[in-house]
Amino acid sequence: MSLIETTFDTSGAALEFLESLAVGNRSYIFRGHVKDSYRLQTSYAREFLIPHESWDSRIDEMLDRFRSGLVRIGAPTLDSENRLDWLEYARHHGVPTPCLDFSYSPYVALFFAFTGIDSRAPYRDDLSYSVIYALDVNELAKAWAREFLDSKTKDDNQYYKACQEFLSPKTESLFAKGFPGHMLQFLPAPSRFNV
Repeated sequence: MSLIETTFDTSGAALEFLESLAVGNRSYIFRGHVKDSYRLQTSYAREFLIPHESWDSRIDEMLDRFRSGLVRIGAPTLDSENRLDWLEYARHHGVPTPCLDFSYSPYVALFFAFTGIDSRAPYRDDLSYSVIYALDVNELAKAWAREFLDSKTKDDNQYYKACQEFLSPKTESLFAKGFPGHMLQFLPAPSRFNV
């Protein structure tokens, strides 16, 4: 898997490039950051070290406190016991989680990359750039499968199965016992509560 950095002098050129990724190859997902210095990491990783072996009980504790806080203030809660539903819901209410949001739309990424930037300002004194990450999830699946299978086998069937499990996970069992801290997982669609 490779990293390609591209800069654009005009918005038209940037839009044309992003649209070609979104339409020409449907395996791209996008994320926008206001500053190029912002790291691509989850809100949980900004606060805590994610364990590499198992679920960190702090995540369940934060979710439990979030749920009980909703009840205490009389706010609507989810009619779900699914951990992924609660991770996404809590994430969008400020609770740090090990989830990182991407969009299938480059326009959504552009919104987040340029939100809060004053276009009337004559210059930006911080000399930073807005950035759009375009990630080819098919290539990421292949890289993950190669990494995951390196120590086990080079069997083509196992490789194909690992790629498919990365791209189309069974989320109901994936998070049943917690968040698997030792792995990367693509979730192609949000939970039913994530609007």
